[in-house]
Amino acid sequence: MPWQAALFVGSQLNCGGTLIAKDWVVTAAHCHVNCVRLGEHNIKHLDWTEQLRLSKKTIRHPRYNPASKDNDIMLIKLLIPANFNKDVQPLDLPTSCPSPGDECVISGWGTTKSPQLYFPPVLHCGNITILSQEKCRSIYPRYYTDNMLCAGVLEGGIDSCQVRGCYPSPLLPTLCLSFPLCITENKGKNTSSGDSGGPLVCNGKLQGIVSWGTQTCALPNKPGVYVAICKYINWIRETMNNN
Repeated sequence: MPWQAALFVGSQLNCGGTLIAKDWVVTAAHCHVNCVRLGEHNIKHLDWTEQLRLSKKTIRHPRYNPASKDNDIMLIKLLIPANFNKDVQPLDLPTSCPSPGDECVISGWGTTKSPQLYFPPVLHCGNITILSQEKCRSIYPRYYTDNMLCAGVLEGGIDSCQVRGCYPSPLLPTLCLSFPLCITENKGKNTSSGDSGGPLVCNGKLQGIVSWGTQTCALPNKPGVYVAICKYINWIRETMNNN
């Protein structure tokens, strides 16, 4: 996943993100960041593939609603552009929205167990399926909007997770994860305990950003909810061009 970014606040890993240009990363608006790691695989060891970049500017969507998580998207301008190589590459934006039934990939360093927490040091990924907007609204009638996607495995077992967990690292005093990717032992798939802001990739395009879900991830009939990137293409391009 050469486009995967790890977003830090000081020594704490706070969120995931996606490299979309040499000096731009996209993530969730509810995330915080001052340092971006690209080319990261094992967050407990230096592999010499990493590129560390400071955040020059963060730009949240002007209509982001922290209560409802609507418009939960943010762009990060890197102080120094990334150097593209086999370990660090941007991911293309989509030209259309995904269709129900599309197979997609989620990735991150989030917990692989829920509700108990276990955060693996290496980047994990899982395969999930896009659900119909009608199905998503029926599951989450209060907060789900047209700016969102939901995806998962309805029988449960794989998901992205947005809870926070910490474990010791030989490199940093503490690494804290809060992205939603939870490939759990529950027989299901979803994103909600440690992968917030990370990518949902469908057919080689960035179609979603991990946004929110249930507190216990990968439950049956509780898919993860993602920002629908296809709804924000104009805003992304205009923001990048103007900054």
